[in-house]
Formats: sequence, structure tokens, C-alpha cells
Amino acid sequence: MARSKFNPNFFTYPKPIAGIIVLFMIILFYLTLYDPTSYILDYYGPLGRFGKYMNKNHYGVLLGILYAAIVAHVGESLYAGYLCSKKGLNTLPTILWMLQTLIMGFPSLMQLVGYKPDKKKV
Repeated sequence: MARSKFNPNFFTYPKPIAGIIVLFMIILFYLTLYDPTSYILDYYGPLGRFGKYMNKNHYGVLLGILYAAIVAHVGESLYAGYLCSKKGLNTLPTILWMLQTLIMGFPSLMQLVGYKPDKKKV
């Protein structure tokens, strides 16, 4: 990404397709873990059947994935806060980046990493 003019209030959302995929996966994982008898899983086709199988036979693995995802998202969020500080962003955009990265994860963090402002002129 080319250098852009420094904006201390820089904040942007990930592409809509990333949001749709993340929402799709959150719903699938929630239903797989906590409500495997839900009829909604039937609409997920092979993924829904796989989720039901995993819940029935490998529940511990699902919990491990859940905990690992939580740790990863918290770590990404903290790193987003560090990047915002390093890039000189204000407090509100930093909070927004951290919250968005906590929810969206990698797609949000890549938007922030891609922001390369020119050095501030003091």
C-alpha cells in the first residue's frame, strides 16, 4: 500500500465479504458447540453435518479451538492497540481498532497493518 497523508483519526472497516464470512463462521461455531440439534445447522450442508459430528464425538477439541480463538483475538486486539500507538493514532480510533480486531480478527488487523502514513512533521 502506498504511503498516505497522516490522519490521526484513521479508521476503516474490513471489506464486507470478510464481515459476512466471519458472521457465518461465528454462527456455525456457536451452533456446533452449544446447540447442535438446531435445524439451522442443516442449512450449512456438509459443514453443518461435520459440526454435529464434532460436537458428538470431539467436544473437547471444539472447546480447545474456542479457547485458542479467544486468546488469538485478544492478542490481535492488543497488537492493534500497539500499532495504533506506534502509528500515532488518537484514542478513539485506537479503541475502535481494538474492538473491531477483537471481533473480526485478522481481516481488521490487516487493514491497520496496511495503513502506512507519512512521518509526522514536527
